[in-house]
Amino acid sequence: MTLDTLDHVRQYMGLDPTLGAGLEYLARAAVTGLADGRYPIDGERLRASVSTSRTREPEAVPFEAHRQYIDIQYLLSGSETIYWMPREGCVVRQEYSVEKDIELLEDGPASVLILRPRIFAVFFPHDAHKPGCFSARQEEVQKLVIKVRVT
Repeated sequence: MTLDTLDHVRQYMGLDPTLGAGLEYLARAAVTGLADGRYPIDGERLRASVSTSRTREPEAVPFEAHRQYIDIQYLLSGSETIYWMPREGCVVRQEYSVEKDIELLEDGPASVLILRPRIFAVFFPHDAHKPGCFSARQEEVQKLVIKVRVT
């Protein structure tokens, strides 16, 4: 898992070509603003989506993990709490779906991250994460998620 600000996004672009392309897209999209919807970048290798939703109580959100894609998550507006823990050793709540590239996991000891504009998070397949939560109060957020294919 990586958590950083847009000020440092270029430092990560050389780590992997596809991840770098996703971060380059993030750097452009964060300043231009996008409407809700899906945005193809490079076929199934790299794609983005923007959605507006309301944050939820942490107890109402399961942990999730992905196998085929890395998630780059960024808030265009609002503030969101995300819980993180290593995927290894997690108890499965709902078996992995190849079609949706998601496995749902039970809660466990977690670290807390706060996303707001100018801060991005990268979640790798070994990262379990619980996005879309609130800490103090529910609020509307607009979120950009870039999916980077790893398999």
